[in-house]
Amino acid sequence: MSQLLYCWRCQMEIPMLDDKEVKYVLEPMRLNERRTRDIESAKVIVLQRYCEVTGFANANAIWHHQLSK
Repeated sequence: MSQLLYCWRCQMEIPMLDDKEVKYVLEPMRLNERRTRDIESAKVIVLQRYCEVTGFANANAIWHHQLSK
């Protein structure tokens, strides 16, 4: 389960993903790397998965809200 930690960029507590959660959430983007025409649908799935895991609906947060970073 994601861990709630303070993010200096967002200036608020944010759910941070562990490596297993990052892999699950970003999987649609990795599967879509070769098929750029489907990038928008992959983004929608990523946002749905991120919200499912964290309860937070800001997909931009995925890129820097990772415990391993």
